[in-house]
Amino acid sequence: MLIQRISREDPERVFLVVRADEAGCDRGWMLSWKADGTRNGIDVLQTDAAADIALMCGAAHSDIGNGDYGLAQCYGYDDDIVVYLTNAAYARGNPLVFSSAKSCWAESSASAPNAQSVHAQIAAMSTLATSTTSSTGRLPCFLRLM
Repeated sequence: MLIQRISREDPERVFLVVRADEAGCDRGWMLSWKADGTRNGIDVLQTDAAADIALMCGAAHSDIGNGDYGLAQCYGYDDDIVVYLTNAAYARGNPLVFSSAKSCWAESSASAPNAQSVHAQIAAMSTLATSTTSSTGRLPCFLRLM
């Protein structure tokens, strides 16, 4: 675990050293532990199914190739979390929930977060306007996955 030194100019962030154990992990995608009994606590894969949410450990800080080591951010401000853009706007402070439509994150109402928001462990840090197409985009978020 890498804990950033306290600085007045840069928000605090905490990283885990992980190893990609699939075709690789892309920057900004949420990662989950690959719990198969061989390299538990080291190997990760992209969170692409609702079943992986309980094992979520952080967001890929940069692209990680298959079998390579990299950093997963598990706490703090991250400005490029991959989200699913729909015809609804993202509101600052609302939790994000898993969207099976695009295997990534979508906005949930702050007043009624569902069970998949895992107690608002990922919260939007800015407002994002509506999108005319359903696609993926990037959103600044605050992560609380420790």
